[in-house]
Amino acid sequence: MGFEVAGTGSLAKRPYKGAYRWIGQVRYKDGGGAWRTKAKALTDAHGAAIVTAGGRSTRNVKAAREALAAWVASCRGAVYTGRDGVAEYVRRDVEARRGTIEDTTARGYLDYMPLFSPLAGVAMAELAPKDVRAWVSGMVDAGKAPATVRKAFALLEQTCERAVEVGDMAANPCTAQIRRHDLPKASHAAPNALDAEGVRRVNALLDVAANPRLRVGARLALHAGMRRGECCGLRWGDVDAEGGVIHVRRSIGDRGTLAAKDGRHTYAKGPKSKAGARDVPMTRALAADLAAWRAAQEAEWRRGDMAVPFAECYVLGYADGSHFTPHALGRLWAKLAAGRHARSAEDGRRRGDGWEPGREPVTGTEGRVVTFHDLRHTFATVQVAAGADVKSVSALMGHADAAMTLNVYAASDADARARAMAQAAPLLDAGSQAVALRAV
Repeated sequence: MGFEVAGTGSLAKRPYKGAYRWIGQVRYKDGGGAWRTKAKALTDAHGAAIVTAGGRSTRNVKAAREALAAWVASCRGAVYTGRDGVAEYVRRDVEARRGTIEDTTARGYLDYMPLFSPLAGVAMAELAPKDVRAWVSGMVDAGKAPATVRKAFALLEQTCERAVEVGDMAANPCTAQIRRHDLPKASHAAPNALDAEGVRRVNALLDVAANPRLRVGARLALHAGMRRGECCGLRWGDVDAEGGVIHVRRSIGDRGTLAAKDGRHTYAKGPKSKAGARDVPMTRALAADLAAWRAAQEAEWRRGDMAVPFAECYVLGYADGSHFTPHALGRLWAKLAAGRHARSAEDGRRRGDGWEPGREPVTGTEGRVVTFHDLRHTFATVQVAAGADVKSVSALMGHADAAMTLNVYAASDADARARAMAQAAPLLDAGSQAVALRAV
């Protein structure tokens, strides 16, 4: 792929779930010089289908035109054909799609490129199911996690679909048989959340943390279930102090090695999904931290040129309107969580935030050092343990599907299961005269 494109493309409609969806079409010249037509189902920034009605309806046509323009722009680039090796083809295809997918998604795809090295010597047009099966088997034998293998396979599968569309392959070699019988079963690791004592300890450490961005950022994750990028993307205008509510409306994405034309590696973007835009009530500790930090931030803003309205300044950011980065926030938390307990009291190097000689690391219920994202896991686990219904927890977490909340968190809390059984036991035992030696 990577084409000489004719014009700016056109729009069409196709039936979709009882309605219609917008389809983009473009004429392009392939590597052999032949003109072809390529079509793509258009999606919005969240990956959702852009739907419309039949006939002459122009509903959502503006969004469709914007998506079409972004897609056509991504099609213009270096030509790569079915004669290229699979690894190179996949890499170029990901880079060509920038503009139609989030840069954070593209960065994640490129992180999988080392896994494609065994296919580097296989031409894309000649890739066969036996090659894919051997590649999957090699990843499994190398001890790659099931989720990693499945994601790499999905990337190859969707790349092959596009290659078939433009004539670079005759058929997609990532068959349903391979998906059913060769891919390792997906496994969900239990969340490494803090237990009750761990929550108390972390709150105490945050109370005395010297860095206010660490204190407020970690509290947003632990007390509001916010992702690291969402913490960095929160603006003061999103904090309703009177109503006691935080409005989660954006996130800061990290392009990693994919720098934009302006050289920036981070950027503001919408939530992870439509469900990611949510309102989260504040706890007293979080509200107090935000109030104190707001006073300090507003004072600094007033001492500056006030070029950006204060409501548009980022909570963890700076008076000039710039944001704090998710990577920096993660590093601050990692220093505190690791404890640096192996360093001696005589070590003359500068101590990181939260480091104390002899202090043990912050570990979770799975015995691992707690990551920043584990604070978000803790928020959900505590909600479930407190008896909150799964639908409400899902909404607070910004999950697109409550089933994810149910599968990950509702099954992980033994105390919650015991309480649920204790409540149901009288109803289940009704009418029985049996007496057990031990029961709930």
